[in-house]
Amino acid sequence: PNPKYLYMSERHTEALAHLNYGLHDGGGFVLLTGEVRNAADKAQAQTLLQSVEHVRSVVNELQIVSMVSALSQRTKDAFITSKVKASLIDAKDLQANTIKVITEQQVVYLMGLLTAREAQRAAEIARGVNDVHKVVRVFEVITEEELAGYQTPAAQSQATPTTTAPVHTDTNLQTAPPSDAGVVVQPVR
Repeated sequence: PNPKYLYMSERHTEALAHLNYGLHDGGGFVLLTGEVRNAADKAQAQTLLQSVEHVRSVVNELQIVSMVSALSQRTKDAFITSKVKASLIDAKDLQANTIKVITEQQVVYLMGLLTAREAQRAAEIARGVNDVHKVVRVFEVITEEELAGYQTPAAQSQATPTTTAPVHTDTNLQTAPPSDAGVVVQPVR
């Protein structure tokens, strides 16, 4: 489908503008979560996002449902997100502000630019939060040396992350093709 013929509400237009702002010349990845009524809508959403300039990879975690989640489920998801964020802040060995947390249907998605050690630690913390059914890591993995470069202002402008190829550990996970290097997608639980 041609994205220019799709109707987008003001809220969707703002979200797409925010996405464009968040992507830089090196490209980036997009985690797509939420609920749709059928497989065609799921595919159409992915196609639309793949057409956005600088998008290297789309991790499509949209769930096909017959009825939209109740307010109580969305409230529970927001509460889980808050608990995970608080737990990450409490961890002294992580920079919690580098980890984005999203919860859908009690599945916690962790995103960010992290080292392998930080990615593992963040997943362990999220797994320990009550009511979490599964943790999915969607990270760009950098080395400890690159992390040190990001922590100093002078080195920040010179650092270019070396990312790993996608790792898919769950065959039910709908992700972009393996040719989209740079994203590690790992269901943890």
